[in-house]
Amino acid sequence: MPKSKKASPFMTFAKERYPNLPINVAVSKAGKEWESMSKEKREKYVEKCKNTLFMVPKRELLTSQGVPISFVEKEKQELIKKEYSMKTEIEDIVISGRDTGNLADITFNFISVNYFSQTADGSIYTPAEIGISAYSLRDGVKNRYHSLVNPLTVPYGHAFETKTHSERTHQLGVPPDVQGETNLKKLYLNCLEFIRENNECGSEYPPLFTHQDEKIVKSVLEVLRSDCYDEEPVLRVYPLRELFFILKRTTSEIGETKPPESKHITNAYLDKDVYEYQVNIACDFHEKKDCAKYCALSCVTRWAYTLSDHLCKDLALDMEPGHHIPKDADCMSYTFSESNFDSSVVTQPKIEREHFNISKSTSLSTIEHFPSLKDSKKKSGRTNNMDNTMTTNSLCDHFDNESSSNPWMRRKISRRPAEESFSIDIGECDEFPRIPSSSGRGLLFSRVVEEAKTSRGRGLAFGD
Repeated sequence: MPKSKKASPFMTFAKERYPNLPINVAVSKAGKEWESMSKEKREKYVEKCKNTLFMVPKRELLTSQGVPISFVEKEKQELIKKEYSMKTEIEDIVISGRDTGNLADITFNFISVNYFSQTADGSIYTPAEIGISAYSLRDGVKNRYHSLVNPLTVPYGHAFETKTHSERTHQLGVPPDVQGETNLKKLYLNCLEFIRENNECGSEYPPLFTHQDEKIVKSVLEVLRSDCYDEEPVLRVYPLRELFFILKRTTSEIGETKPPESKHITNAYLDKDVYEYQVNIACDFHEKKDCAKYCALSCVTRWAYTLSDHLCKDLALDMEPGHHIPKDADCMSYTFSESNFDSSVVTQPKIEREHFNISKSTSLSTIEHFPSLKDSKKKSGRTNNMDNTMTTNSLCDHFDNESSSNPWMRRKISRRPAEESFSIDIGECDEFPRIPSSSGRGLLFSRVVEEAKTSRGRGLAFGD
């Protein structure tokens, strides 16, 4: 609240005497008159100022960059409100699905983008590629949309930055010499149509989830929407890590398994990206360039596989290759009796199978992959009489006992050298070896020995 201050009699006189002059000129002229003025005339202005107050404007506090602190605080409060609204909306979607029993059938849309360049302030990103996938816990990846983008140009002065970024990541090149759709409005309409076909859209489109920087995705969508002249709705983009954490907490409650202690656990699974180098899930361009991990289509598919790996087992859902897991994956390794969610995975090596069966077929497949084990087992005469079902602990004990037949365990065991290696008998040598002195090094060595025997000092001792 601004402070109040009593008016000055002299300033009141100066403003009344010279109302049309600037305050500094009025004060200089009124100063001489005020000094020559009698006390009775001054009393008139003193009485006038006794009950007169004027407001002193409060100085605005600024940051080190010159931005008002009030503006910074206002932006901070707006961000807090947006984040709260986002979390509330995600929780409402998941909780309503849980209460109605159709949580496994809710469709979530994942989006990933690539860009050519960004402006100096990082507010605009030139689109290069976009990928969207429709995913549900029951059906896995139901459908995918992908398109390369050719913006025909990049911001002036950003050609080198575009070339460097492209070579380091997606390898799409530098516009306009790139592949892709040039009609940005058509691309945005295609994205809206894809979302409508795979979701029950009412008056509002469902949010899109990404594990990238939301700022980049929002900027790319805004550039695509710029040719629509604000006729089409704005798509909301939310972080995938929030959805994963809320989903995992809910499925753990339904499946009566251990819930995540914090969202850092679920974030670690997304950051780990175990399917990063999975083939045949990217677009044809990136598969040929052998840089599939940067493909937007590959990203949205890998995120879906990661969520399936940690959520479907809580709801006892079957995982279908090509939808929940890669096509060439072993389905048996994904069929657990309990959730494979374990907080220790962040600090300890991940054991892919917690409960699985070991039968004769497993032993035969092991021998096929390691032919040398066939002979070693015959020599050792050991047989595998284990039960059909084994836990992880009993499996580790088995490998400790059978280290001789396990090539990976055998690599870690360092063999102690034989005792004979440390006892070397070099015999006794009383005189120099006889070296032929006819020519070459033998003649030179003979001369050195003769000189050493006949010289003084060290040579004399050497000769003795």
